[in-house]
Amino acid sequence: MSSPAAESDSPLKTFRFHWKDGHPSTDYQGTSARDALSRNGYGQGVMVGLDYWEPLDT
Repeated sequence: MSSPAAESDSPLKTFRFHWKDGHPSTDYQGTSARDALSRNGYGQGVMVGLDYWEPLDT
């Protein structure tokens, strides 16, 4: 398990989340896709409405 300090030292990456049911795509930043969602107040239950995500920083 990583420490919070290690996560805060990691560079943030941008992820584009594509939602089901015609909701517009959104871009969030985090150290991982899961971190990007949790930084924006989303819990694990949001995955039900998620179609897919893609990293934008390559």
